[in-house]
Amino acid sequence: MFLWRTFHCPVGFKTANFYGAGTSAQLSMKLNGSQSSGFIKDFNGPDDDFEHGSFDVFKILSDFDLGDIKSIEITNHMNNDDNPEWFLEWAVIHDDVNDRLWTFPLRNWIGGGGMAESVTINHSKMEDSFLSQIAHYAINPYHVTRNLKQRTIKQLVHS
Repeated sequence: MFLWRTFHCPVGFKTANFYGAGTSAQLSMKLNGSQSSGFIKDFNGPDDDFEHGSFDVFKILSDFDLGDIKSIEITNHMNNDDNPEWFLEWAVIHDDVNDRLWTFPLRNWIGGGGMAESVTINHSKMEDSFLSQIAHYAINPYHVTRNLKQRTIKQLVHS
């Protein structure tokens, strides 16, 4: 049976490129949209996601349209003693169905002190320095869908 999803979006996370910036902790994200909110649990899969200097891409599928994404909330569950903190440079989300793009610059740590931490990042219009950063990762802001799909995308389904 084919189930049409109304919200298809690759979401990319850029981890800072210095030793110790990556994490092995469980991460989750909530998308806060103008029409609805969606919760995605456990972004860490069996691969080495969120290593220092990496750009990790996941595909989110939802049965409902979230509208314009106003903010994202990322939670670091700090469930790993090895390297629980994570330094997130930025996140980018593209709605494949409606061709919308949202950027979320953070450039800061999430987690620390042995406790879970949640950070809310508001959508920010792209600035020139941010555009040059994502261009470095072969992501043209006007062709995000095509470029993100060229990478290995891990499927996450939210219903």
